[in-house]
Amino acid sequence: PCLACDPAAPRAAGTCLRGPGGPFTGTMPRLPASRPAPPVPSDAPDLLVIGAGAFGLWSARAALARGLSVVIAGEHAAPAASATPVGALAPHLAEPWTPLKAFQLAALSALGPEIAALEAETGLSAGYARPGRLSPLTSEAQRAHAEARVADCAARWGAGAGVTLIDRPDAAGAWDPAWLAPAAHGALHDDLTARVDPPALLAALRPACAGAGAGFADLGGFLGWSAGTAGFERGEIRAGAAILAAGTATLRLFPSLGGGPVHGQAARLRAAAPRGAPLIGAPGLWITPHAGGRVAVGATSEGGRADLTTDKALDRLLARAEAHCPLLAGAEVETRWAGLRPRAASSSPVVGPAPGAPGLVLATGGYKIGLGVAAACGRAAAAMATGATPDDLPAEFLPPADAPLPEFRRPGGAGAGAGEA
Repeated sequence: PCLACDPAAPRAAGTCLRGPGGPFTGTMPRLPASRPAPPVPSDAPDLLVIGAGAFGLWSARAALARGLSVVIAGEHAAPAASATPVGALAPHLAEPWTPLKAFQLAALSALGPEIAALEAETGLSAGYARPGRLSPLTSEAQRAHAEARVADCAARWGAGAGVTLIDRPDAAGAWDPAWLAPAAHGALHDDLTARVDPPALLAALRPACAGAGAGFADLGGFLGWSAGTAGFERGEIRAGAAILAAGTATLRLFPSLGGGPVHGQAARLRAAAPRGAPLIGAPGLWITPHAGGRVAVGATSEGGRADLTTDKALDRLLARAEAHCPLLAGAEVETRWAGLRPRAASSSPVVGPAPGAPGLVLATGGYKIGLGVAAACGRAAAAMATGATPDDLPAEFLPPADAPLPEFRRPGGAGAGAGEA
């Protein structure tokens, strides 16, 4: 079977992660539209996870580790936001220090061992590595800001995470001029930034959850939650509790959270980065070296747009990337990607009990840091679903008390897709 799609399904069209075509580098395969929906579980699970993206699958994994029975409800295609080709896992600069930055730093520090355990269980690579980041400094203002932040980052990030200023390229050092072009005022280098291959990560999380006993159900759009029952377009599931990790769909169901989807575009190119090359990070631009002779470039940010198409904005971003990274000149664009990232009004993730909906926990709003904090947010959401209170969750993540779930609609009404994250 194609584990990138569904552990119980025949292989779908497309390249299988385990197949002879090698690592999957495009969009995840979609199951044939004619395949009937899986049967609704006959026994009510302890926990229903709504959403099969990074937040949902990490939440399910954390709940399974707690010994809960879990069903994951979500569409089988790759979720729009979690399937970005970029996969940059970068900490914020330290000052001003906030609870969000502390949470993100702890999440990033724990993620490497968590992914290593996932890979050991499944035999699948998630494409994780920690090569660091180079940020070109193109103005005196950027240089001055970087100089002020070096000591701050060293103090906050702690042992094992270095931050340095580099004045000029050195092919034998961290700055290979074939990878990052010379910048007028040097570059800032940190060795904490990491990367992951998002589609490969999802393709490892799904069979890991299945192997730990999770069930899967695809009943279409999520309609609502009431008295221990989740309603979908094609049926209902009863559960002891539920985690709603449906990305932008969650924001649509809870309009009081504010914000909304942010359209992003990215691309994956055929280009072999130097061995151990760091990510390149500039304002509004990431250049991420991946295994298998691939480099990802992203991402644009545009609010008020709900389509999943790419346009000239991505072409302009690719031109910027080529100016920073000479190695990309003439590289073949293998995949053009567009997705919708969930951004709440607070710009922080939203994790916590849903007001006015007992037994329902929200986990969404990862926006630009979602992949890096998804595992930590999933642990917190799973704890809250059992009535526990996480010690490390920033108060700003909790849903506002004035954001109740709209009236529950029975199956048959218009719903929100359960596969987004």
